Amino acid sequence: MAAVKTIEATEEEIEKYALKKKDLLLTEGGDPDKLGRGTLWHNELPECIHQNHVFRVRLKSDLLNPYFLNWVVGSERGKRYFLRSAKQTTGIASINITQLKSFPLLIPPIELQNEFEIRIHAIEKNKKLFEQMHMQASSLFSSIQHQAFTGTL
Repeated sequence: MAAVKTIEATEEEIEKYALKKKDLLLTEGGDPDKLGRGTLWHNELPECIHQNHVFRVRLKSDLLNPYFLNWVVGSERGKRYFLRSAKQTTGIASINITQLKSFPLLIPPIELQNEFEIRIHAIEKNKKLFEQMHMQASSLFSSIQHQAFTGTL
């Protein structure tokens, strides 16, 4: 979250747009390749609401894992669906709530979805670790390079 803005909102708007943990937030429009791009909300900010150009998907059933849903929507299959369904004008594409609700979902057993979530968390953890290792290696390489070029190696 690079930029967080504070806005005034009525109690009714706060009730309507309030975010809860594991809400799926999806883009409504923009560049065609970013249609339906989403993220799960993890209560990064207290008392946060979303703007009306962002779809909030809040699951009402325990038969669908939000991590799995986020992956399905953002998959190549999901991107193709949104591109086919979108209205496009001058390079800007948008979807509406009806198209979002019509997204064709294939729902595996919840046990498989939960296993998928566990694996996603493990992959994300390893990804962060590798990013840290890459930064350390780059820093070490720069240091060695500097020493080599200054004759202090």
